[in-house]
Amino acid sequence: MQCSSSDDTPRAPGARHFRCWSCGRALDPALARAEGFIEPREERRGGPYFRYACPACGVENMCEMTARGTFFASPPFQPTLVDWLFSKLAPHSAESFLRAVAWFRREEERRRYVFERDEDYRYSSWRERARRFFRVRAEEPAGADREAGAYAMPHVPSPHDILGLAPGAGAAEITHAFHRLAARCHPDKFHHLGPEAMHRAEERFKELLAAYEKLRGGG
Repeated sequence: MQCSSSDDTPRAPGARHFRCWSCGRALDPALARAEGFIEPREERRGGPYFRYACPACGVENMCEMTARGTFFASPPFQPTLVDWLFSKLAPHSAESFLRAVAWFRREEERRRYVFERDEDYRYSSWRERARRFFRVRAEEPAGADREAGAYAMPHVPSPHDILGLAPGAGAAEITHAFHRLAARCHPDKFHHLGPEAMHRAEERFKELLAAYEKLRGGG
């Protein structure tokens, strides 16, 4: 499914580059945090990211944050020959594959620019990463004052982030947000989609419950 891009760009900080890779619609970072599924990933590749379905076209996005907190959405897979072969077997997959290929041809360089602008080099060439490594090492003070790493630590969502709330939200807002999100991603609603979807829903439900209990003083 594909739709035209929208001008309703969210006004949250860092949202200018945060658009659905498939239809171009502006996405809301707060909703991606609150409604997306957190996926683990090695720290050297950028750490955890969110899988979030675009509200307009329903296509899943890989939503990442740069070292400075800018959100960016990409296809959830890198098109390969294997993807192409499987797309020939699955209905509607060929169209998604071709659109992902077109996205990488058109937007991969822009993604690299956005991340490098925020001093995040996960999508840079190995030459650029090597140059940065040696430049940072040359600028570091010697001895105990040397910092442990050249890269900023990835953002860890707070309980307010997880529930999509602003800091200082009241008890009623916390409860309402938890009940709304918990009802939306309860594992019982995903049993027909298979064990992987069930597992992701269970992990998301546990995350919501932990955030709620912490904000309400239960943890």
